[in-house]
Amino acid sequence: MRFVDSNLFVYHLAADPNYGQKAKDIIEKIEAGEKSATSTLVIAQVCSYLKWKKKENAIPVFLSFIKGL
Repeated sequence: MRFVDSNLFVYHLAADPNYGQKAKDIIEKIEAGEKSATSTLVIAQVCSYLKWKKKENAIPVFLSFIKGL
């Protein structure tokens, strides 16, 4: 089982040049059924990041994604 920290989501959402592709690969593995876990703190951190970046409209999309895992 993999614990998913907020960095993984932030690297993916920000298309980080160093870690963005690796983050995307990990997220795709999770979507394909790899067991994973996260915490409410991580979810809150990612939502705060999106708000800080003025991307509040992405918060419901992110939350729907999390609920679908």
